[in-house]
Amino acid sequence: MNEPTQVSAVGLRLAVCLYAVVAGLTEWDSGDDVGAVVVPRLSGPGFRAFEATWKRSPHPALRVGLRLAAVVDPSEGLYQVEL
Repeated sequence: MNEPTQVSAVGLRLAVCLYAVVAGLTEWDSGDDVGAVVVPRLSGPGFRAFEATWKRSPHPALRVGLRLAAVVDPSEGLYQVEL
């Protein structure tokens, strides 16, 4: 998830499915020490599905199979998930 302004301007609105959620202690580059690694599968009409890695703070709603609204720019591999 990066450059949300660019994604919002050119991205496709669609639903993404969480393929994996790995919660627990993780060391982040930013210095935080607790978080979750989330793997959304992004797919939609007109582009090949891809998976991405999303590091975020823990959230009780995060679980495998959860469908979330997202904006995706498949040409750049950019996405913004709404949780």
